Amino acid sequence: MTAPVLTTTSANPNAYGSRWEMARDFGRVVTEPRTRGPLHYVECYIDGRRYRLRRVPVMGGGTLTIRSIGTAEEVLQSVRADIRNGKTKLQAIAPYLGAGSVEMLFETHWDRFVESKKRQGQRGGDGKHQRQLSSQRVQEFESHKRRGHLQPLLSVPIYSISAGVLEDWRDWLFDTFPQLAPKTVDNVVKDVGTCLRWLARRQDLPAAPPLPVTHVPEHQPKIPTPAVLERILEAIPWELRGSFLARGFMGLRPSEAWRANVGDYDFEADTLSVLGKGGRLRVLPADELVAEWIHEHVDPETTFGASPLFPNPRAEDDTGRWSRAASRRVWRRACTEVGASFQENEGLRHAFGTHAVNRKVPLDRTGAFMGHSASVTTKRYAKLSTVGLVDVLRPKIAHQSPTTRNRVETDE
Repeated sequence: MTAPVLTTTSANPNAYGSRWEMARDFGRVVTEPRTRGPLHYVECYIDGRRYRLRRVPVMGGGTLTIRSIGTAEEVLQSVRADIRNGKTKLQAIAPYLGAGSVEMLFETHWDRFVESKKRQGQRGGDGKHQRQLSSQRVQEFESHKRRGHLQPLLSVPIYSISAGVLEDWRDWLFDTFPQLAPKTVDNVVKDVGTCLRWLARRQDLPAAPPLPVTHVPEHQPKIPTPAVLERILEAIPWELRGSFLARGFMGLRPSEAWRANVGDYDFEADTLSVLGKGGRLRVLPADELVAEWIHEHVDPETTFGASPLFPNPRAEDDTGRWSRAASRRVWRRACTEVGASFQENEGLRHAFGTHAVNRKVPLDRTGAFMGHSASVTTKRYAKLSTVGLVDVLRPKIAHQSPTTRNRVETDE
């Protein structure tokens, strides 16, 4: 086949600048010589993806194939005019792709969103930089489509997704998956909202529609007392106890404890650099028992900086890191041993926050230590120093000697 002839030229289709410059440089008319006559269409690139506009919508519905270079030029100028007038690039070419075209469907853009999150989750983790997104979060995004939670939305063009469409879809989730808790439905809805805001931020959508409200019953967590929490932790074999101590006595999120690296810990100052949600960094003084466990199990002189700070010596893979399932097994076994029953995160991180508040620690200091995202907390946290945060930890107590701790190894 003869190579296409470019009838008009353009600069870089992804060039930045004013809206006028963006429109001026957007797209080109292409003519492909063929035995039955030349084929004319408009070719354009958006975010590195190639689009070919071959048809023109007509009044009354339907489309007609572009059959002349003049028509192709008119289409290109119309698209550029729409961009100059404030439409996004994708919105400007949408009429020429057709509402039912694959390029316009929510499924296509959801897949783009998930791939973007996968790339984000691969950033960092080299000992110097924390991962930008946890693998658990990526798996949550992937699971929605696999489990069928997005089915009614997949075949809807993105420009047809309105507040009403989202509300009907939320009701469909409740009817189709009665086993889903309201909190789970709310999380699925919010993840779709994250995708729509991502599209708006990338200027593929003019704006994200408002999300429907999902009424989630207020959950009252069951929190162990400090004495019961210590009994549970003492029931965990000493070599496995590190990440549980960090979560129960420093309030770390599970992912923060599991992905913490040796390079994140200052062995002289006994402080841990934690990169939490939203990329917010906080430097936390280590609880005395957490610091003791780290110094006993980690040698900074012989350990690679990207090695886990709280390793699981019984990990099933070569990373040595904790998995959600492995952590849950150890926690449940310890609870059973002491005759208690608490959800893992409520018994650790939530208990830490509750105990701090009960000790009359100011809410802003507790929130800063735990990495809460409220703007007022963030502003106050910026003024706090590592030394000033020490009072958020438990009062110093006389811990048992390491030789008397429960170090008896039991078979998993």
